[in-house]
Amino acid sequence: MSLKEIVREMNRTMFMHRYVIHKTASASGLYYGQPPILEYLMENGECTQTCLAEFLHVSPASVAVSIKRMQKSGLVKKVADEGDLRCNRISITPTGKGLISDFRKECDSVDKQLFAGFSDEDIAQFRSYLERLRGNISDLASPEEAINYFSRVSEKKPKEDNAE
Repeated sequence: MSLKEIVREMNRTMFMHRYVIHKTASASGLYYGQPPILEYLMENGECTQTCLAEFLHVSPASVAVSIKRMQKSGLVKKVADEGDLRCNRISITPTGKGLISDFRKECDSVDKQLFAGFSDEDIAQFRSYLERLRGNISDLASPEEAINYFSRVSEKKPKEDNAE
């Protein structure tokens, strides 16, 4: 198998995984971009929209659209910061916590399926291969550059979350 075919298989596997996760999110009633926001709030507690935007490598306006939709669904709440009334703080609601916890369990199940038949040693070896691959290509682009680029590109595409 040529290197081109191997890279093609890696990409195909990544896209299949992303598709399954997207279907899982949709079945849970979540829209594109909402799971990372809810997971961040679950792990870090309340924060500002600017903080979320920085974490997600997207614009604050993009986060605002998602937050508005999640507020309407009762997944998050937005309250004015007591120290600065111009600033809003976002927190996850019990409904949001339940939904993202269930979604995370489903994602974990998908990941287990992905690695079915792999031993712990196989997984450790695979991880070391991925680290080597990332190290080999890091002279051409840093992970941050790639994340920022694809975050900007995906913001320019029409998303379901922009429909209000």
